Amino acid sequence: MYNSAGAIDGADVFMESDHHTFEANAEWTLDTEIILGKYRNDPESVYRPGPTVAVDIDRWVQTMESRDGEVDDAYAMNLLAHRRQPDGDRMVRRESFRRIDLDHAFRLLAGL
Repeated sequence: MYNSAGAIDGADVFMESDHHTFEANAEWTLDTEIILGKYRNDPESVYRPGPTVAVDIDRWVQTMESRDGEVDDAYAMNLLAHRRQPDGDRMVRRESFRRIDLDHAFRLLAGL
């Protein structure tokens, strides 16, 4: 199990890193200009996982641009800045998870 704060009660799995790729998804989510700027400069440079084709990326960009301003930029940047905490001379993101069995996962999906 996981929660949006990255810390869950009763955790038994822990991850931490100061490497920038550990936070790549959060950065792309909270600062869409990172990816949109890259796309505007060179649409072919945007990573296409699996069978993704150019039209998929174009559609995704249109969706992202239509949602511009949905979240206040200052608020999003503040969230991003506070995802990492100082640890000596490093800025580290720590996350914790709790393992669950398959039956529990299905109950959660079913809203039970």
